[in-house]
Amino acid sequence: MKSFFTRLLKDDSGLTLPEYGIGLALAVGVGTVALGGLAGGITDAMTGAGVCMPNADGTAVTGAPCD
Repeated sequence: MKSFFTRLLKDDSGLTLPEYGIGLALAVGVGTVALGGLAGGITDAMTGAGVCMPNADGTAVTGAPCD
């Protein structure tokens, strides 16, 4: 196990730390944009589901657009 890490530390053929940092920053940026785009749709779906649930006393919600 020790020889594996020693060999890994001396290996110059892999990516360097700045390259990993750039990749990580790119992945975080893409994820943030994707989740930001989905946020409105998720909010609308959850609001619609909440509106269609019965009240605490078991009665139906009046005027809700539920099928």
